Amino acid sequence: MSTLPPPPPDASATSSLQTLIEQLRNYEVSIKNNLLNDESLNQYIETIQSNIVWKNDAYYQEQLSLFKDSSENISNSCTKFTKLITLKVTNEAISSIVDEIKVHSHNLYTYFSALIIHPLGKPLYKLFTNSILGLLHHLICLINIGLSSNFVDLNSVTGIIWEICGKIKVIPISNKAAFKRNFLENVYKIKDVIREFAGYVDASINNINNDDTNIENDIEKYSDDDNEFYNNEELIFVQKCIKLMEVCVDTLKISNDVMTIVADNAENDLINENNKILCRIWVNKLVALSDNIDETIINLGAELYAPIVDISEVESSYYMELYHQLCSVKDLIIKDNTMIQQYIYHNNTEASTLSSDNSNSNSNNECILGLENIIQQINLLG
Repeated sequence: MSTLPPPPPDASATSSLQTLIEQLRNYEVSIKNNLLNDESLNQYIETIQSNIVWKNDAYYQEQLSLFKDSSENISNSCTKFTKLITLKVTNEAISSIVDEIKVHSHNLYTYFSALIIHPLGKPLYKLFTNSILGLLHHLICLINIGLSSNFVDLNSVTGIIWEICGKIKVIPISNKAAFKRNFLENVYKIKDVIREFAGYVDASINNINNDDTNIENDIEKYSDDDNEFYNNEELIFVQKCIKLMEVCVDTLKISNDVMTIVADNAENDLINENNKILCRIWVNKLVALSDNIDETIINLGAELYAPIVDISEVESSYYMELYHQLCSVKDLIIKDNTMIQQYIYHNNTEASTLSSDNSNSNSNNECILGLENIIQQINLLG
């Protein structure tokens, strides 16, 4: 015997659901009206970068904790709402859980508004705005499902809400953690591009060498219906691009380590107070360059699928742009950088006081070796 679907909400519950949707949409519109696009955000960061602290204060930590608690409460309330609307429950029960979501959504928006006025670095700003907008959008979808009594997408929408709330739960507790995570995410994305095109290169080499034992598997693994293997000229160029990307990975990894040591020391340096301001500006420039490198590699990758239409155009437009960005990172972390000289290379009393334990000394030594390695690698590319 087939089970009849639950009846749609009555007038009272419907009104409560509609009121909630209106409230959520108001929050969504308010955030979008004040949202900065990438160009505006970059300009804004440039104006406030001297105030973007490495480690955020106690008030920020408190608001972040409340923001995360609110998202977890929303996740729990949505779970209850999903169960209730699929059962033959009273409309009073539905109205009650809707009121819960109203309260938690209001709290989420309030704490978000308190957080976003802090001098946040670009990674934290985007994490907060993307997460709350994604959550509000899917909350509206969920409540609309409750109104329609068409539950086809109910579980998938609820699952997305859980996923977003899970991501909110691990939003970094400081600009420091967000900057470091941003570097690592860029490294992972670049490695994915390298792996993909290294596969195409291997398949093409096998094709050129007429390796019949592997070619069939390579075609299936690496070739789309319209894709072709690289010819000799394309193969040489793609290998050159992969090498540049690999140097970018090494450079971003060591830059992340250098940034951490320098910023940690500058934050705690009571003798050279001005270094805090200089370091904040330097860190934000380094983070911006990391993002630019990641974006350029994605754009370069889009041009490397066989057959490559115009190798010279791709080289001049994307390869050289990436090379110059890499050189800019090298200049930023090496050229005329007195903080790196002081906190990593310099061995006077002041620096040794700031890096007195063996673990710090070992980290400094690893950074020095890493810096020398990437200087050599970038110079070889030139």
